[in-house]
Amino acid sequence: MAKEISKEIKIPMISENLFRAKKTLPQVKMNNPQKRLENMQNAFVIKNPKIFQDKKILLIDDVYTSGATMEECAKMLKGVGAKEIWGIVVAK
Repeated sequence: MAKEISKEIKIPMISENLFRAKKTLPQVKMNNPQKRLENMQNAFVIKNPKIFQDKKILLIDDVYTSGATMEECAKMLKGVGAKEIWGIVVAK
């Protein structure tokens, strides 16, 4: 999905640099918003932080349940110096 969006809007896609390193429970199966946030804490790792420094980032996710996944990814990206972070999702 991200590859096709990247082609369409003509911006480079960076894949496999921000990735899920911790197995988490599916967000859709969790009803408690606080538990969803806790489920995502420290779930992602950035291999090469310099790639994201001073960049505008567009995060793409397939399903938005509580926003916890996007929030955690954005937090990680801000932590390594991303300039702006935007997010889009396909389904809620």
